[in-house]
Amino acid sequence: MLRVVLAVLVAVALSAAATTVLPGLTGQAVAHPQDGAKDADHDSVDDFPFGSDNCAGENGAYNPEQTDSDNDGLGDACDVDDDADGLDDAVDNCPQSANASQRDTEGDGQGDPCDLDDDNDGVTDQRDNCRFVANADQRDTDRDHDGDACDPDTPGSTPPPSDPTPGPGPTPTGEPGPPADDGRDPQAVVRGLPRRIERDALGSGLIVGLTCSERCSITAVLRAGRRRLGRGTGELEAAGKTYLFLDLDRAALRRIKRGRRMRTRLELEVVDAAGNRARVRRSLTILGSA
Repeated sequence: MLRVVLAVLVAVALSAAATTVLPGLTGQAVAHPQDGAKDADHDSVDDFPFGSDNCAGENGAYNPEQTDSDNDGLGDACDVDDDADGLDDAVDNCPQSANASQRDTEGDGQGDPCDLDDDNDGVTDQRDNCRFVANADQRDTDRDHDGDACDPDTPGSTPPPSDPTPGPGPTPTGEPGPPADDGRDPQAVVRGLPRRIERDALGSGLIVGLTCSERCSITAVLRAGRRRLGRGTGELEAAGKTYLFLDLDRAALRRIKRGRRMRTRLELEVVDAAGNRARVRRSLTILGSA
């Protein structure tokens, strides 16, 4: 009888111990007190003051790459206006390229600064001699690099659309135009372009990242000696970052044999809204396939 009583008491004690919850615990797994203290979003970049995560605190977001397109100190993952053009990404037709006017020539929902074919004629802007007027045939009777479809010297041509903010002061809609000429050249910086690149890595062309200190248009040419290997154009409607795509001379690249190299230079001409110009040059060595 005594053994039975002792067995019952032991069973009751074990049952009570199994159901007892220590103060402050919920019965679930509890993280170590230091977990997340330095890196609340667990993206391997410590938060301030331990590190410099650009999406932390009330703006916390997982962003291990720390991408910040508009260089405003707030990462793209938690920035509602990645290109700093005053428009939320949710309604911006070019969320990564500044375009406050939201110009969209062919109305395809993609703004001109980030649209590779603004007139939707099947010819990319970098090769199109009438960027804003459809002309798939690229006819250029006087060979002045302006296609007949938009060349003012050609009777019946269609002029390109006027800039929505053509000069200083307010536009007819009351929106502010570009600033008056400050007498300073635009500041442009090439980003993300290696000094050496393998021929096969170029794919269909060369992509060049560029930031500009103000609204500007960019023309880029890649040369080997006096020979032009490729050309591309782009524009920014406010200070920010954009990408240029240069179609390349594939025949010239094929001549780079294994183990050989071609020394080239990238020449960029940057023009702001007032006509001030700046030139940027970068050396680039293209290596033959391994």
